[in-house]
Amino acid sequence: MTDQPRRLASKTSFAAVLTALSAMGSAGTAAAQSDVTVFAGGKLDVADSAYAGASVGLPGSVDGKGWAVRGSVYTGGYDYQSGPTTIDADFTGAQAELIYRFGSGPTWGSVGVGYRYVDTDLSPGDPGN
Repeated sequence: MTDQPRRLASKTSFAAVLTALSAMGSAGTAAAQSDVTVFAGGKLDVADSAYAGASVGLPGSVDGKGWAVRGSVYTGGYDYQSGPTTIDADFTGAQAELIYRFGSGPTWGSVGVGYRYVDTDLSPGDPGN
């Protein structure tokens, strides 16, 4: 089988882009809350992907610092070779975290612990993976 270039955009890629755009569209609503940060992004590359989510400050957090919960969803796809066969892989998942946000001025960060779930579909199936 000859190598075939990866499609620039798959159904998964379009779904990922729509997810990210819809999350950005709802950012105005979330901005009205006192301590909510909405984020979204993605890439069209060797592995196409997109994500969207939000962080919500817990009572007692001030100016984007302190304890918060963060949740996000993501989706994407990629291809790889397994012997002479090209395997198409699509993934979808979500994560939820308890985080602690800190920073001063333009420098900020967060640390957290949480749960991440990923469902990967291979087509055709790849028993060696």
